[in-house]
Amino acid sequence: MISFRNEVIRVTTGEKIRQARKEAGLTQKELGEKLKVSQAAIAQYENEKSNLQLHTIRKIADALDCSVNTLIDDWSAYPLDERKDFFLYGGKIASISSNVKQLTFEAMNKVEEYTKDLLEIPKYRNSLTEPGPDEPPQEPDSSDTPK
Repeated sequence: MISFRNEVIRVTTGEKIRQARKEAGLTQKELGEKLKVSQAAIAQYENEKSNLQLHTIRKIADALDCSVNTLIDDWSAYPLDERKDFFLYGGKIASISSNVKQLTFEAMNKVEEYTKDLLEIPKYRNSLTEPGPDEPPQEPDSSDTPK
């Protein structure tokens, strides 16, 4: 937000992306090439014609070599679950979900089976994960215990 003569002017995420892109000396086409999206997609981002998810904003920030905070105008505009995913898991859940949506139903079933298999291997279980109703609580890893 910018204050001008006691008037608050809100700078949107799209405007912040445009500003950061220009500061980086990139055209919309060049930024699109870095992100593997079209110039039209970048124009939509900058003109607020697309609802950007946090994992997409992170990719844009990485491409522009700036922080995500530089580009976001209002964190509360993002659902709590998306913010949790972003801060706790680095946006991995949204990214995986986006990738899975591009798969066939058969491939989605394979992803589901594979994740179930991974959960059977203790080193791949997240310590933040709540045990299911039929599972005993997970014992803490002894390497995490302070000495």
